[in-house]
Amino acid sequence: MIYMLDTNICVAIIRRRAPHALQRLTEQTIDNVCVSSLTVAELEYGVAKSSQPAQNQRALEQFLLPLAIVPFDELDAEVYGHVRAALEAHGQPIGAIDTLLAAPAPVPAAARSTRPT
Repeated sequence: MIYMLDTNICVAIIRRRAPHALQRLTEQTIDNVCVSSLTVAELEYGVAKSSQPAQNQRALEQFLLPLAIVPFDELDAEVYGHVRAALEAHGQPIGAIDTLLAAPAPVPAAARSTRPT
């Protein structure tokens, strides 16, 4: 199974606030763990607005170094459109950014790893 980490779990691992998640991550082969390019964009945004951007940039780069970064592609864009429309139709919109981040999740054999905000 491939685990796609979301922004919240990445931040928690980088800050060492998710020992259980870090343990599970270390139990996986590195080929089974990835992040979306959109998650990387969110993480870069966090670095840019932080009070210690240089230190946080280094920490982010170290964290991402062994991970595959999955690009957001046309299929993801199509899934995004359908998911966002369905959520709005059911009165459960989650916002454009969160929907974009969720779009790659239905990819076969991918499991999202998340942490509540």
